[in-house]
Amino acid sequence: MLELWDHNSSGGNDEMLEQVMIDFQSEASFGTKTWPMSAGGTVTLTWAIAPEPLFSPPASPDLLRVARVAAQDLNLLVEEGVGLEPYILMTGVALEVQERWQAAEGSDPSNPVWEDARELLLDAQGYTVEVWRTSAEGGDQLLSDVLFLPQVGATQVTLELPGLRGTSRLQLSYSVQVNSPGIPHPVVMRKEIRLMPQAEQQRFVAAVRKLMENKDGPQTSEWFRLASYHGWPEDYCEHGQETFPGWHRAYLCEAEKALSQADKELGNDGRIGIPYWDWSRLEINGEVMPKIIRDNFSEMPPGLVNPSEAGRLGREGFSSLSSEERLRQQLTSMQVARGAERCLTENEHWLHASTRGRGFSVEDPHNSVHVACGFPMTTVPYAAFHPIFFLHHSNCDRIYEKHVPGRKDA
Repeated sequence: MLELWDHNSSGGNDEMLEQVMIDFQSEASFGTKTWPMSAGGTVTLTWAIAPEPLFSPPASPDLLRVARVAAQDLNLLVEEGVGLEPYILMTGVALEVQERWQAAEGSDPSNPVWEDARELLLDAQGYTVEVWRTSAEGGDQLLSDVLFLPQVGATQVTLELPGLRGTSRLQLSYSVQVNSPGIPHPVVMRKEIRLMPQAEQQRFVAAVRKLMENKDGPQTSEWFRLASYHGWPEDYCEHGQETFPGWHRAYLCEAEKALSQADKELGNDGRIGIPYWDWSRLEINGEVMPKIIRDNFSEMPPGLVNPSEAGRLGREGFSSLSSEERLRQQLTSMQVARGAERCLTENEHWLHASTRGRGFSVEDPHNSVHVACGFPMTTVPYAAFHPIFFLHHSNCDRIYEKHVPGRKDA
């Protein structure tokens, strides 16, 4: 059965426009058919029938083995004097896998250690690691969470968990067993830039500055090439459509490829990602907008654009970004944190993905953050010229990824 639907055609409801039946058992391996539509026009289907399945799951799946979990200073996640009965959940981002570590009775609740080995199916998109507090009042309390991306060949990782009174840590001893060669595994982790060590922040800035270097006069840098795809002068970006998050995800990937190359040219290994700026957490370490970005990109590098061609960007550069206080006020009044939470409640992909529908979309808080940041983020043609654009969209992509798993229409 082939069905053609119109999303949100009337009163917010979907409408089926056409329905046709095709029996592939009586069709050739390769073919094309065209049917007339009752309202005019045609719909064409082209197919290829594979003789064997295009993908067969391996007989032995890839595995993550967690041999030991050691927590440090979990008491910093709660207010002083509050009782702590912690447990840890590790949940796959894309796969429906989960393990739970419960602190043993009589153990130190602030620094529990688990040495019973666990096995999970390897999730190539990583795992959410959460620390929970058992509450006698009813309803357990989530204290902190962090993304864990296992690395093939690694044996240990330390995860930092920001809390009310400081940073706790989880140390995982693990191994990855790969039984299906050829399936890509994550090699780069996107991190909240305000929580990154100073050396990692500086490494990211150095790669961005490298991308901003012109090759042959004004407007010949890799950064100009990347920024121009989004707005001026190419204007390819997608907004107000279901393709909004998908287009920007591909855009981020292209930027990360260039960032990796710049990192290699600076003598590093190229394993670098675009950090995210989690604006739903208003302030971290006393910073609203990441300080490393303010300090290094308060002015636009000379020659990035030709002032005579770049309009307002050529006149103002990066000088009109919102101050910390104004940004704090704007993000608060626009309720961007609430918007990030509400968009995850949408059941349909198209409603979550863009402002085209009447639901709660990831594009709503996205738009608000652009406005809150001030120029050039307020203007589509010039927004991508400032590095905060990519950190902002890295966070939007993170929110989008939370919505996608488990939804068939995504």
